[in-house]
Amino acid sequence: MISHFSTIDEVQKAMKENYAGCHEGVADFAEELTTDTIEIPESLAFYIDYEKMGRDMELGGV
Repeated sequence: MISHFSTIDEVQKAMKENYAGCHEGVADFAEELTTDTIEIPESLAFYIDYEKMGRDMELGGV
């Protein structure tokens, strides 16, 4: 929220440093973050619930 910043420079800096891309929803974000940071064996990929991961990210903050 812009009201958390004192100047437009702070807003621009935060946007540059914290932008995580455009996603359809939190599940898509969770999947991209996970697959970009770790290698998931094919035998386990089916068991990963990105919807639940995304929900947990929203509730707990990432």
